[in-house]
Order: sequence, then C-alpha cells, then structure tokens
Amino acid sequence: MGRLEHIKKTLLKNIRDNDDYPDIEFVLLDYNSNDGLEQWVREHCARELASGRLVYYQTKKPDHYDSSRAKNIAHNLATGEILCNVDADNFTGKDFAFYLNNILEQEPHCFFTHDRAPGGCGGRIAISAGDFRAIGGYNERMIGWGYDDNDLRSRAERFGLQKSIIPYYFLRSIKHGNDLRVVNMLGTPSVKESKRHNKDLSDASIALVCIKNEPYDPAEFKRIR
Repeated sequence: MGRLEHIKKTLLKNIRDNDDYPDIEFVLLDYNSNDGLEQWVREHCARELASGRLVYYQTKKPDHYDSSRAKNIAHNLATGEILCNVDADNFTGKDFAFYLNNILEQEPHCFFTHDRAPGGCGGRIAISAGDFRAIGGYNERMIGWGYDDNDLRSRAERFGLQKSIIPYYFLRSIKHGNDLRVVNMLGTPSVKESKRHNKDLSDASIALVCIKNEPYDPAEFKRIR
C-alpha cells in the first residue's frame, strides 16, 4: 500500500535478475494502494503479466495496511512450492531463486533467514509452502511494524526446521525512514510501540507453533491481467 516509487525500482529488476529460473512467480499484492500502482503495472509490466512470471492481485477493501495479513494473503495466493517474502523496497540479487532451490534440494527441512541483515532486509524469509501453511503463516494479532518476522522465524525453529542463512550479497534494499513503514497503518503506531507489543505477544506464546488466523475470502482479490 502506497509503495509505488519502490516498486518502480525493484520489481522489474528482481524479475530480470531471476529470469533464467523456470516457473518463477512474482506475486504482487495491491492492498488498496491509491498511488497509481495498477496503471504503472499495466503500462510497464505487460510482458511479465502475459508470461505469468508476474501475478498481480488487487483488493479495494482494506482502509489500512496490515503487514502480517498482507503477507499471509500474498503467500496463500502464490502457487509455488517455495515461498519467499520480498518487501517492496528489496532487491533479490542475481539468481536468488536458484540459490533457494539448490539449498532446499539438499536440506528440505529448512527455512531461509538472515544473520543481522542490512537495514530494510529483515523481512526476507523463505520457506516451503507446506511448512509455511503448517505453522499458520504470520501472526495477524501483531500490530504496526516490527517483530512479525522474528515471531515467524521462532515458530519455524520450534516446528523443527533448520535455519539457513541468506548470504549478504542477496540482501540489498532502498534506504528510507520508519515513517514510510507505518504511514498507512491503523493509528500509525510508532515502531517502538509496535515492536514492544509484538515482542510481548510472541513471548507470551513461546510454546505455540501453529497460528490460527482469520480466514480470508479469495473472491475479494481480483487478478489483474
């Protein structure tokens, strides 16, 4: 929601940096963005839409951005066996999809994360679709921005998945302030407040592995071709 200026810089570059990987699918979720995202995608991404390498879904329902819910929906709309969250301000790096696939072929019971990731790349997590759904995805009780990724990683480890560290050369992002991260969120909670609330929520459910979130209606999300 409201991140077109980042999408302009990252989306097509990420697709082209992974263009040699067969059957790759970039799922772009337009979470009621009002910044001209649909028009830009139609004008600049026609080839990618036609090929199916870019799949664009749009909802007009949400009034505010909800990070955990948006990520869960995008992951559930995806059809691949390997799921990876790539934030709008992130660059995947050349052949990132090959890297993920190669590691998972050797170690199928793992998930991918970072080791003190550079700023802006904390949300880069990859996991098999089956394991993601088994643990229930991101915890939608979390508010604002921050710690939802930490919670997902913790539950993946409690589920028995091994942690695989993504090399730094795949972790690059557009630098910006926290104000842009929370501007479209309900009540615009500060990052500090969000992280404190979300960490307390995660700590209180330390034994929990599988999260039960409210189901979503697939009919709400229109595929734009």
